[in-house]
Amino acid sequence: MAMKRIVASLVFLVMLCAAGTCTANAELRWSKLAFDAPSKIYVSPGYDRDHGLFALVDKHLYLSIDEGKTWDKTASLPVWLVKEEQRNIYTLQGADQDHLAIYKYNPQVEGGWEKICDAPTGTVNFTVLPSGTVIAVKPVYAHRDQWLLQRAASPHYYWQDTGFTSAGEFLASTPDGYVYTREDGTGLISQSTTDGLSWDEVNSVLKSNRFYISPEYSNDKIILSITNNRSVSVSYDSGEHWQERMTDMMSGKYLADLAFSPAYGSDRTIYALDREGHVFTAVNTLVGWKSYDVSADYIDSCEFNSLVVLPGDKILAGASDGIYEVINYIPPAQRAQAYFVIGKNSYTIGQNDWLMDTAPFIDSDRTFVPLRYLAYALGMSDDDIHWDGTKNEATFTKNKTTVKVMVGSRTLTVNKQPSTMDVTPQIRDSRVFLPARWVAEAFEANVSWDGQNKSVIIEYVK
Repeated sequence: MAMKRIVASLVFLVMLCAAGTCTANAELRWSKLAFDAPSKIYVSPGYDRDHGLFALVDKHLYLSIDEGKTWDKTASLPVWLVKEEQRNIYTLQGADQDHLAIYKYNPQVEGGWEKICDAPTGTVNFTVLPSGTVIAVKPVYAHRDQWLLQRAASPHYYWQDTGFTSAGEFLASTPDGYVYTREDGTGLISQSTTDGLSWDEVNSVLKSNRFYISPEYSNDKIILSITNNRSVSVSYDSGEHWQERMTDMMSGKYLADLAFSPAYGSDRTIYALDREGHVFTAVNTLVGWKSYDVSADYIDSCEFNSLVVLPGDKILAGASDGIYEVINYIPPAQRAQAYFVIGKNSYTIGQNDWLMDTAPFIDSDRTFVPLRYLAYALGMSDDDIHWDGTKNEATFTKNKTTVKVMVGSRTLTVNKQPSTMDVTPQIRDSRVFLPARWVAEAFEANVSWDGQNKSVIIEYVK
């Protein structure tokens, strides 16, 4: 065992000489985050408060409050549609299309969903106006060549026809109560400023596939639209007039979704995603889109459909086979990898297995790894680890990064800069265990979870 430990230390000393925390040699790449089925992702309009992400997977709705690392089912009924409107998340739920109801996400109520009203049989889209009025659209016939708009006003929600006979399946509204539908056949946009009681055509010949309301709408009146599936259009007057604003994107690609920067009020940045997984950004006038350089060429059969941008420039997407995130991908020749399996007293570095005198465990949904072996996995030797038994404090040093953690404390210090973890280091069986993700990411390593094999994977640039 002693000889094996010496060999391991020599291996890591060689790795340490070449290792660095900089990921300059890495490329941005999509990595599977969750699910193995067609999935769409949505962000809670109140993300700064509730950290909510929603994933719609085969009519099952899931909620994550930790940036997509873990997901819990959040609706007991099948979910047919998710809408983000008026800084709220709404869903169309029901056992089948003959028994549907509209719900609003409210974490303060039991189950998280507050029923707004029943929906007309066959509803395929709806919008909830600031006044509380709900407008729903459904096909007149099964082959969907004609559409019927119905409205129900708060608080009693009695459904009645709007009398508008040129509706399409598309339906959207703005914070000041404007409602839009696209006329099937012509593709023209019609607008209502009277809660759906009357309708007028607006100045557009572009077929809008989806509207995106500016987070600063009350000030700028900006609406974006994916038009004709291939371009982005913008209106600066609440949808009355439209202009195409797409240049420098990859020509001929079908666009999947748009997203506003979480700091849109200051940086005015828009993100665009095409169905093949390429990401683009534009600022202000939306002229001159730039590639975000996310590699998607290695994904052959996956088709992307939805985009979310979180604080810290974290990008997630829904696709035909699950939820993905953008990571700093490290080519195999440039990376070191270590694997720890829950309950197993050995760990893997590359192709080699090494023994430990204890085993990792899970507590509070976090993976805990023995202190010293976690350091070895990150490319450190015994000389890089210092344990202060009087303070119950561990110090790790690698290149120019020094990390300190203390048993029983949530504070993690990186180069004297403190941050707060959601769990604390622990002592079990006279051994110190650390939350793997917090410590590894402090050294700029990528950490992922393999649920099938119950293992945590640590990866970093050599």
